[in-house]
Amino acid sequence: MSSLNVSPEMRKMLSEKDRMMVLRDLALIDAEEEPVFNRLTRLASKIVGTLMSMLSMVGGDYQFFKSAYGVDYNSTPLSHAFCKHVVVDDAPLVVDDARVHPVLFDNGSVKDHNVAGYLGFPVKMANGKTLGSFCVVDNQPHQWTELDFEIMRELTEIVKYEIEVRALVHAGSMTQAQLDALHGEIFTFADRISTDQPKEAIAKQIRAERLALFGEWQSG
Repeated sequence: MSSLNVSPEMRKMLSEKDRMMVLRDLALIDAEEEPVFNRLTRLASKIVGTLMSMLSMVGGDYQFFKSAYGVDYNSTPLSHAFCKHVVVDDAPLVVDDARVHPVLFDNGSVKDHNVAGYLGFPVKMANGKTLGSFCVVDNQPHQWTELDFEIMRELTEIVKYEIEVRALVHAGSMTQAQLDALHGEIFTFADRISTDQPKEAIAKQIRAERLALFGEWQSG
């Protein structure tokens, strides 16, 4: 299937009322960027070595970048969204070269934004709702490594943890002060990651720092 096509089933899933309500209630779509997410997208690009990285939330007609590093736009139509596949499949999407990918070769971002390499992980809540993708993107082909995969998986866990706490604040189970404190911990985490060391050491440090700050929390 062409990546330009959005099947009725896909559009229905992406437009699902409760899912869209979560995105809006948690200020994850059609909302201002926030420093906590910007710190993580910048860190991802710097470590993995890509021009761009995004926290993309996918709606029924478009994708919205809650955070975007290395781009000057904050949304695209679904015709340009790699992340719709991450959300619908609820699985990582690993693309070495989109220009020759059997599904993504005619995606609008390949033509209009010169996207070639893509590595994205689903941002999924504990209740099972997959909201979007945390991804690194480049205009050159990439042979993604197991270390790239591990680094992005660990960083995505932190994104997911922030969103889960955000949901608890919205539900009244935690306070805004607790969420603000979490943001401080995430900034501390990012500042302590030494990016001038080999990726293997970075991956180990990220995991150790994440476990020290957040434990073995998993959202599924």
